[in-house]
Amino acid sequence: MSSHTSLRTAWQGASLASRSLVSAALRSRSTGAAAFSGTLTPRLASPVARSSHVRALGAVLGGSSRVAACKAGALGSGVVSVVARWQDHHRHSVLCRSLSGAAGPQKPEILSIFAAGLTEPEMIEVNKVKRTIRAKEHVVKALHQSLSGTIDGIFTSNDDEGRNVVNWPAQADDAVFEYIKSHSGDKKVLQSTFVYQGAFSVGVKRVKVLSLFSLILTSLGGPLLVVGEQAATMGQWAVAAAVVVFGTSTTGLLHLITSPYVLTLRRIADGSFEAETPLITGGVKNTKFTKHEVMASSRPFTSFTAKGSGFFVHKELFIGDDAQLMLCDLLGDKVAEEMYEALLKKDPNDLDTLYNYGRFLWKVRRDYEAAEGAFTAILAEDPGDSEVLAAFQAMNTERGVASA
Repeated sequence: MSSHTSLRTAWQGASLASRSLVSAALRSRSTGAAAFSGTLTPRLASPVARSSHVRALGAVLGGSSRVAACKAGALGSGVVSVVARWQDHHRHSVLCRSLSGAAGPQKPEILSIFAAGLTEPEMIEVNKVKRTIRAKEHVVKALHQSLSGTIDGIFTSNDDEGRNVVNWPAQADDAVFEYIKSHSGDKKVLQSTFVYQGAFSVGVKRVKVLSLFSLILTSLGGPLLVVGEQAATMGQWAVAAAVVVFGTSTTGLLHLITSPYVLTLRRIADGSFEAETPLITGGVKNTKFTKHEVMASSRPFTSFTAKGSGFFVHKELFIGDDAQLMLCDLLGDKVAEEMYEALLKKDPNDLDTLYNYGRFLWKVRRDYEAAEGAFTAILAEDPGDSEVLAAFQAMNTERGVASA
């Protein structure tokens, strides 16, 4: 019988005194105030006034010729030839509105975009005439990386104000507009506030650097034992070779063991994952993958594989609702439940683990009765645990809505 079945049975058979204890504690709690959040709408630039030269030219040529004048682009300073402006229009693909609206260059669009590499929706300014996207520095960097991975000709440059912008060529118009359309608008934030940190992240990076220096020293020190010796014996050469082999093999073995070790892991804006693993040089490697690319692994020092690479994580470090959902997406619900059962079997009095297990049963399994059993067991030991009481109240409220 699984642990959550036992918890459900324990709750169903709980004494009247235990239930009264929980009910009294819940009645004593006051409800919280609802949070308020709002967003600010970015201010758009004021429309460009129609040039007086266009109005004068329109009055002279008449209403039927105004459209031709607009197409000619008589928007600059000074009156120029309609024909010359018309040719300039074709050469530079200048877009002009009809006289029924405000004449002038097409205004940039202000949009909210939500793309890979971003932790939350960000505002961007899209200029379809200049073919530029202007935004914050980190947003420009993320968009450039995301767009250049699927569309050719994407590059960055500085605009008139010296700010970094994303540029695209004319032949990529359709692809860029489709990308912006699919990633803009009011979309659900999938990014998790939880960021996994490996327990030995700092130690692994230090050992990597130390191992690299060890490899360099042994590779140089081994030959120095015999270089310059006029009568070096076979034994000396063997010792020198052994030193080099030892340094190389230990560094290689250490890299093999530690290369799957995940230093940090986060869920980014598009719902995919981004993992950092150590390099043999002491740097880090960033790998992005989706939960559909994750596969179980039986390899040593590897928890799962994605995109042909192995990754090792400490399952017990995934604490909290977001962390539990991330762990379940990576390794599955069964693995997460087995982890909690193993931890509770090792220490049945660990109330923190029992609380996290209760939230797992509530949030992931949706087994309300088993979760109540876990929370009740904690309150029996500590009736004043405000965190458990709040979770208990929230779960009962959610269950009431679900049953209704």
